[in-house]
Order: sequence, then structure tokens, then C-alpha cells
Amino acid sequence: MNAIPSPRMGSRLASAAKLLATLASLTAATLTHAQSNADILNLLVEKGVITKAEAESLVAEARQKNEPPPAAQPAPKPTAVIPTAKAGALEKLAFSTRLQAQYAAIGTDIDNAGDPADTNHLFIRRAYFGIKGQLVDNATAVITYDFASSNFDAAYIDWELNDRNSLNVGLTKVPFGFEEFQTSSGSLKAIERSAVTRFFVEPNNGRRLGAGVYRNGVFLKGKNGNWDYQIALTNPERISSPTSAGNDSNNGIAPWAYAGYKQAIGDGYLHSGVSFGYLPDQGGTVLGAGDDLLVGSLFFDYSQNNFRVSSEIMSSDNEQGAAPGQDSNSWGYFIQPSYRFSEKWEGVFRYSYVDSDGRGINLSDAVRSAPSGGTMDTLKEAYFGGNYFFHGDNLKLQFGLVYGKSQDALDGTEAKAESFGARTMLQLQY
Repeated sequence: MNAIPSPRMGSRLASAAKLLATLASLTAATLTHAQSNADILNLLVEKGVITKAEAESLVAEARQKNEPPPAAQPAPKPTAVIPTAKAGALEKLAFSTRLQAQYAAIGTDIDNAGDPADTNHLFIRRAYFGIKGQLVDNATAVITYDFASSNFDAAYIDWELNDRNSLNVGLTKVPFGFEEFQTSSGSLKAIERSAVTRFFVEPNNGRRLGAGVYRNGVFLKGKNGNWDYQIALTNPERISSPTSAGNDSNNGIAPWAYAGYKQAIGDGYLHSGVSFGYLPDQGGTVLGAGDDLLVGSLFFDYSQNNFRVSSEIMSSDNEQGAAPGQDSNSWGYFIQPSYRFSEKWEGVFRYSYVDSDGRGINLSDAVRSAPSGGTMDTLKEAYFGGNYFFHGDNLKLQFGLVYGKSQDALDGTEAKAESFGARTMLQLQY
């Protein structure tokens, strides 16, 4: 039976083993010291500090470590060479993913009318997979595909002009709207974006404006001190396919511009900015009829310690946006305070308001997953919820209550519809 070593003896053994590992490495690398290191090993065996088997094991380990690593071995000669980019053109390759599983239970009550069926459903909100390849000459290729919507989230080439400016060519988001453009879907505090953001940027359905998100174009962005900016020239229409060649209803160029200022305040910061977009042939009640659309946004985002508040106001000038011969100046705003109670818990409240100015808005247009409540002129939305962070935004659980109210029929009569329910979402990203 082997004796159990005392703690002191164990410490001595560990120290001796560490010393011997170093000596063994030197022994394998330097021939002139081979005999002296062998003598030390023999002496430690004779003194009973280590066994002969342990000494032999250390010598074998040192010899193994001294062998050239596999990468240093000559590679087999290739049987064929494919003429692609020059060797070393790809410096870095990174993969990313974002998966959001959501559940929504929302019902709608319409005054003096039959109510639509409630929403009570589980679904995949987003399923992103992205590839980013950093190339020589300061060029980077970015491709992100959303399997949930079966469309691209990004597909562009980024060229770093200098340490302050870069140029993107391809498909990405236009620089319009703080909540849409400045805030990633992976870091939203209220699960879904506000009613005013959805009304302005979601696809045009005769009521929503479709004035943001993804377009093919050229994007110049940069920073100068506390200022940041972006200007872009894109196709006027929101993409349905990145390979679309356009037609006579959208063959034009839409200019976009954004400027922001960010300044530290104590332990926090204040970020404010303004953005505009001009979309030819994207206004009116029928797309492509020759009516133009102008949109603008003004926002601020303030953070101090565990408290943060964001707000944005959006407005539009829409040719014949309400009806033939009747322009529309839809506008709206949201305000969203949040507080981080601890590393794991955060509380969120948001209120948003939309005035369609005669164009019309539906609860299902602005409150995601809400059943339709008829077309009204104005809409209010309130959200109250919380977030639990397992590992920051990379793994988190979000949950909250949502309330929406649309009112004032377009013909001037009094009418309203209300939605109420809950939604929750689990997110994993890397």
C-alpha cells in the first residue's frame, strides 16, 4: 500500500515537478546542459523527492514539447491550385448568430363591433446568421441572412478610408431613426420597437410609410471628435429582393443624411441627433404614382449610472398621402425610461403616440402581433416590462405587458379599438 503524502510533502512535490519541467525543456533544447540536468534528475531520485518513473516521464514530456508543432511541418504539395485571391488576402473570418424565440398573447376589443380572434402563438422572431471577412487593403465583406424572414439583413463591402471614415457599398440600413438605425434588434429593451417607429419604417401597406430599414446603395459614414455622421444614396424602395433591378415606378435615387453628437456627462452620456430621407415616388396612397415622401427624425438618448431614457419624434411630408389631392403630415413620438436594478434585472416603460393626419393607422400596423382594430386616425401604445440577463444581451429573457388604443375614424365619427396582452422573448446571440 502506498503511503499518503503529507500536505508539506505534496507542496514540495509540486514545486519540484514544476522546476523539473523547466529543466527538462532546457535539457532537450541545449545539448551542453544535458549531462548536468541528468545529474539533477538522478539526485532528486536518490533523495526520494520523485520516483524514477516520474523522472523518465518528465524527460519524455520535455522531448515531446521540443518537437516542432504540426503547423511547422511541411504541408503536402497540392495536386491543383485554384486561381483565386492572392495568398493572405483574408486576414480574419468571423461568424455570428442571433436567435429570438417569442410568444405573444394579445386580444383586440372594438367598440360596437365584433372582435377579431386573439393572438396566442409561439414563433421565431429572428434567426440571423452572419459572416464577416476582413480582407487586406482595409476592406471587409459582411453578409447577414435572416432565416425567419427569408431575406438579407446585410450584404455589403466596407472600405475603411482612414481611422475616421469608411465607405459601404451594398445592402444595409439607411441612417434614419434612432430606434431603428441606431439600436440593434439584439439590444432592444422593450422586445419590439415603438408604434411610431413601426408606422414610419415598416413596409408600406397603404397606411405605414415604409421609409427606413434596408436598401441597396452607397453609404459614407464617419466620426470627428464628439460628432458622427452618415450620408447615403440608395434605391428609393425598401427591398423585397436584393437582386431587384427596379422598374419605372422606382427608378430613382433617394438621399439620406444623419448627424449626431455624443458627450460624456458625469458617469453617463448624452447622445442626440437628427436624420432625414427623401424618397421619390414612394409617397401617396399608391406606390409608384409619382408622389414623393420626405421624412425626418430628432432624438436624444441619455444615460447616467443605472438609469437611461430615450426619446424620438418623427414627422413626414407625404404628397397625396391621405387621399388624391390631400397631402398628409403624419407624425409621432415615443419616450422610454429604463432602470437597471442589478446586474441581472432591468425594468422598462415606454409610451408612444402616432397621428396619421388623415392617412390612417391600424392597431396591427403599429403593435406587432395585435389583431386588427379597424382604420383610425391616431394611436397610442404603452409597454411595461422587465429583462433578465443570464449573460448580458447574449442570453436574456424579456417579458412585458402591452396596451394599444386607436381612435377617431377617418370620416370624423367617434370610434376606438383597444388591444391588450403580453409578450415574452428568449434571445441567444454570439
